[in-house]
Amino acid sequence: VLKGQLTAIGTPERPIRFLPLAENQGPWGSVVLMGHGADGSTLTNCEMAGGSGLKGDLFEYSAMLSIHDADNVSITDCIFRDNQIVDDMVHAVYASIRLDRVTFKNAISDALDLDICEAEIRNSLFYGSLNDGVDLMSTRATIIESDFRNNGDKGISVGENSHVIGINNTLVRNTIGVQSKDRSTAVLFNNALIE
Repeated sequence: VLKGQLTAIGTPERPIRFLPLAENQGPWGSVVLMGHGADGSTLTNCEMAGGSGLKGDLFEYSAMLSIHDADNVSITDCIFRDNQIVDDMVHAVYASIRLDRVTFKNAISDALDLDICEAEIRNSLFYGSLNDGVDLMSTRATIIESDFRNNGDKGISVGENSHVIGINNTLVRNTIGVQSKDRSTAVLFNNALIE
């Protein structure tokens, strides 16, 4: 649980990797950015896999990467894959976040869950989630030139008074491409919904 700013900047040749220490071990838990001391945190060329979440008597972080009450968080050229046990691969609440060229693969439930957030998502891939690629609650998001494939429920779930603008996205073989519900608005330009 980090209450200060995280700067994790790898390179394509030498990414920063958050992985299980040993093969076949249990999940390692969660990386948490907590509070405004973590504002401006950056993850670039990172890989996270095999994590879950963190739960105590009075708190719960429901994702491998959890972002709570932090602004201007930037995630670029990262891979998140194969989380375990808890609902989300990446979860943010009361946060502002920007993702560019991020890959999400094989989430056990939702790949990216945003609650009461401001978000910009560009050039990203959401593949093979058992539930939603992106799940929004009371969130304003822009999703541009991203790819949603083979997600078990919705590619993009726009719920609970959320507002999304989607531009030049491709949604292929999701059970539902985009669903807008519960006083939400989805404005879509040049999106391809296939199979």
